[in-house]
Parts: sequence; C-alpha cells; structure tokens
Amino acid sequence: MHKRKMSLLTLVMSVVLLFSIMTQAQGGILSYGMTVPDKLDNTVPQVLYIFNGVANDVVTIYALGWANDFQPTLTLLGGAGQLGFSNQDPLTPMSNDARITARLPQDGTYSILVGSANGVFNSYTVSLQVSPPVASQFLANDPTEVFVSPQTPPQSYSLPLSPDSTQVISVQASPNLPLSVQVRDANGNVIASIGGLLPAVSFALPAGSGNYELIINSPDATSTGSVTISRGGTTGAGTSSSAPATTNTVGVAPENICAVFAVVAGGVNLRSGPSTDYATIGSLIGNEYVTATGIANGWYTGTYRGQTVWVSANTSITIAQGASCASLPTVQPPPLPVVQSTPTPTATTGGNQNQPTPTATATLDQNQPTPTPTNTALPQEFPSSPTQFSFVIQQNVNDAQIFNNTISSPGWHLVRVSIDGITNQGANSTKQVNFVLTCNATNLTWGTAGANAPTNNVCNGSTSNFFGFDSNQFSFFIRVESGSSVSYSIIATGG
Repeated sequence: MHKRKMSLLTLVMSVVLLFSIMTQAQGGILSYGMTVPDKLDNTVPQVLYIFNGVANDVVTIYALGWANDFQPTLTLLGGAGQLGFSNQDPLTPMSNDARITARLPQDGTYSILVGSANGVFNSYTVSLQVSPPVASQFLANDPTEVFVSPQTPPQSYSLPLSPDSTQVISVQASPNLPLSVQVRDANGNVIASIGGLLPAVSFALPAGSGNYELIINSPDATSTGSVTISRGGTTGAGTSSSAPATTNTVGVAPENICAVFAVVAGGVNLRSGPSTDYATIGSLIGNEYVTATGIANGWYTGTYRGQTVWVSANTSITIAQGASCASLPTVQPPPLPVVQSTPTPTATTGGNQNQPTPTATATLDQNQPTPTPTNTALPQEFPSSPTQFSFVIQQNVNDAQIFNNTISSPGWHLVRVSIDGITNQGANSTKQVNFVLTCNATNLTWGTAGANAPTNNVCNGSTSNFFGFDSNQFSFFIRVESGSSVSYSIIATGG
C-alpha cells in the first residue's frame, strides 16, 4: 500500500513538473507573416510555438540568433511526428541561424520548437512565412522560354525525377535581368536558392521517384526579360537520392570570357591587389564570378559588379572557366596603398531632419522602440532620390547590433553601413558581418545592387560583408514600390 502511494505521488509530481516545463517553454501562437523576438536561457532552454496550417501550404520558418556564438535549432512537428529539423541554414554563410521549408501534409495544428545546438543561450527572432500558392506546370518543350515582367507572378515548373539517372536542368536569363531561382523537393524543402545577375545556372537532379519544383521570379519591379529552361542529358545511371546541387558547385558563364568562381562554401576574399597585403574589398560567394582580364603572382584580376578586383588563383578555393583563361596576359600589380592617418568616420545625430541617423545598438531589449519614420505621408510619385541613413557598427561587439526604421510607400532608403574601431593592422583590422532584414511584408525588396535592382532579398533574407581598414563602409538599398508602409529591422551579427 505504501509503495502504491509513493508511485502515485511520484506520477503526480512528474505530471506537475512536466506541465510546469511546458508552460515555461510555451512561446505562444504564431500566424503566417509574423516575426517575434524571444530568448532562451538556462531556465528556458527550449521554446514552443504553435500555428494552424492548411494542407499543401509551403511554410518557411527562420530563426536568427542575436549573438554569433548562439546556434539556434528549429524542429517542425505535425500530427504524425517530426516534419523537419535544422541547426544551420544552408542558404546563408552564417552559423547563428536555422531555416525549415516544408509542405504541410494536412490541415491542423503544427508546433515549432526552438532550441540551441551548442548549449549557448541568447536572444533570437523567429518568423513564420507562407509562400504564395503557385500552380506548377510541366515543361512542355525543351528548351522552354519564359517571359518575366513586373506583372508576371513567380512561375513554377514540375520536374519529374528519373528512377535510374541524374538529370541536369539549366536556367539562362537574358542580359541584365536579376533572377531568383529556387529548387524544392517533393516535401517543399528548399534544396537550392540562387539569385542576382546570373547569366546561367545548372542543377543536377538526383535519381529517384516523384517531382521536384523549379520556381523562377525576378525580384526587380522594373526589369523585363526572358528566361530559357533546358533539360540536359542524364549524367549516368545511379540510385542516389541525395539533394541536387549546382554542377561543379558553380554557375555557368559565357564561353568567350574567363570567369573565376569560388568553390568553397564560405566564399573567397576579393582584394585591391595580388596578395594578402592588399585590402579586402569584398567577397565572392555563390554563383557569381569575376570576369578575369589578367594575372600576376598567382592572382587573377578583373571586374566584379563594375569594380576592379583581385582574387587568388589557388585551385583549392577558386576555379577559372572559359576559352580565354589560357591566354590571360600578365599585368603589373598596383602599388600597395599608403595607410592614411585620418580617423575612421563615425555617424552623428545632428543635421538635416529629413535624413536622420539612427545609431547601432547592441542591446537585447525586446521592447526596443522603432524610430519614427521620416515621412509618414505617402508621396504621389516614386521619389527620384533615396532618404539616407547611417548604421554604425562597433568592431569589438559580437552580439547583435540593430537598426530599426519604417519606409513609406512608395519610396526607397539608402542605409550606409560603416564600422567603428577598425585599425590598419592586427586583430581589429577586419570584421565579417552578417546581416538579416526582418519585416512582415511582401512589398519590400532590399540588397546592395542599387535602387532599381536591389537583388533578390526580401523580408527575412540575409547577406554578409567583409570590412577592412580601407573598405569600412557599404550601402543597402531598401525599396517599397507600392502597398502599405513597412517597419523593418536590420540585424547585424559578426565574429
């Protein structure tokens, strides 16, 4: 009798403890389009959210840790068990984020569990987005030409897998047409996502059963052009069901040039001259390439986004493709830059009230106010020049630094990002910074390529930049073409 009472008491205490933990870890109810801040610590090592989903919805859940050493995990749970897990977003170079994209199998309630992959806890944001429904169509012809304009929605194509062969799918855009290309598997998982001014890109689809999905869109509201989709031959028999990857891990460039691609996931530094003694002026990542025009001391020189750059010819980190690569001339390196004694520029809060300068903050206060927008009235015409702001990042701060603002519609912002505390040598001479722009809108685009072509970044998209002593600032362009005004946050994290 005594043992039965003890067992019953133990069971009751366990239920109470479990209920207490679940209550403590309950993050709340999410709905499509929401982005919320939250925090994990030793007392709350996991947080649970729930949302109501509809069958065949393709949802994307994204979590970003506010400290560089905090690596969040995401778990998506449905009625039949786990639907997805992520401890690092494969679509960004960062380690402090996680992403799950999945097609919901049925109507019902789903759960999202946020945890930590490395036992480090900190603040984070988590967002729940749903992709607009797009009816997939089969590729009736080979090749198939697709017309893209500001009036055309994203276009989706069904790609049947071959049971015993790998297939190659190539996508080629007309010149100067910014392009966003995604490949999803049968469960809605994003296997590859590539965007920008890419002349062409190829994907290898694995052998297997079912259909993959190819989604094509141009993020620039002013661009018009055509896209050609080709189904290449098979690459041999096989039974692998692994995810597709871009062929040779790089894109495809015109054959009459020498294109230099990065072949490492983290990207390759671009410098102002042919050695590591020269300043870092950018980073070559993804399927972008340098158009090489010469070579010196084991380094290629050429143009990248209209700028003259140098990139290492080390075959372990770069690959050169094109007929002219074998005949590149040897060129004279530029002189090493003279270090200037002028101080690093910092932002001020005075000046024109129409161009306020919000400063960066390293606070993790979840109730941080959003600055008042500079112009709440909607202009009748799209402005010819942007409203300019400054976002100053501290070099020695590794936790999240945040810039908050609101952009009126229609309009565009230019946010100049600079870094304070960069020196000309030593540990403080460089800093890699990762950026995520969070917002709840479908009418905002942003990036670094200019106002009319702000790349393919949308809400909760990410990018990164490498800062050096003589390259300690760059600019974001943020654009809202139509619709309502949008409040947004630029979150910077760096190591």
